[in-house]
Amino acid sequence: MSFLEGAALPVVFITADNALHHVARTTDGESILIHSGAGRTGRAAIQIAKLFNPNIYVTVRSDDKKRLLMDLYDISEYHIFYSRNASFTLGMRRLTRERGGVAIVLNSQSGDAIVSTWECLAPFGRFLELDSVFEQMSYKSLTEATESKVQDSYSLYVLLPKGMDFFIMLSSIADAIGSITQDNYAAGCSQQDTLARHRTGSGQKAATLNLGVMLEDGVQTENAKLRNILLGTGYLMGITQRELYALLEHHCDPSASVLGPLKNQVVVYGRRRG
Repeated sequence: MSFLEGAALPVVFITADNALHHVARTTDGESILIHSGAGRTGRAAIQIAKLFNPNIYVTVRSDDKKRLLMDLYDISEYHIFYSRNASFTLGMRRLTRERGGVAIVLNSQSGDAIVSTWECLAPFGRFLELDSVFEQMSYKSLTEATESKVQDSYSLYVLLPKGMDFFIMLSSIADAIGSITQDNYAAGCSQQDTLARHRTGSGQKAATLNLGVMLEDGVQTENAKLRNILLGTGYLMGITQRELYALLEHHCDPSASVLGPLKNQVVVYGRRRG
């Protein structure tokens, strides 16, 4: 497995876990239709879904992918449909007729296939669109979130002298684990991490601090609802000012050596309290 493939694993599992646990509120024995089941997010969703002992139905685009799901996840061949056209609707409606359709749909389809997928959903079922957020984002929304990080960071890199004692950029944990609704913001943070690797690769000091939930600074101090949502995920712990200052003191030490490519991106989850 390559470094990039390994780095992508947390993103797809967090996406699948958030969709099934926190959004769909899946309960034991419910039926779930997972589109593109052989893709990375689809396979993560199958593994998360199996925790609920559900009836799992999936779509694929080829015989090879169908066999893959049967072999890896013990999915019945009668629960695997082809998504090359809307014919999967007939099979789904036949198998779920007693309950009026499936309880949950994890959708990655577009166009006419979305309409066909809606026909598979039971009354009061949950239809989740996987996170197509970036595809539907306007260019204005993308640039507004990325320009400040991309342009300002690069300007500092170009204008400041070489051989500095430290070069610290405040990034976000959204880059490390993904952000369900802020792909644009995560993209800007990713550019900062890339710039840090570029600097250290040329022998210059640099580090990005991928910060989690700041307890005493930032928008979370003004928006209690957002703060509770972030802390309620279970994998983000709060960070105090004192902890941030300690990190800055460590990475601003003039005697410190240049960090390696796997150490200049510092992921800061915080710590459990109480």
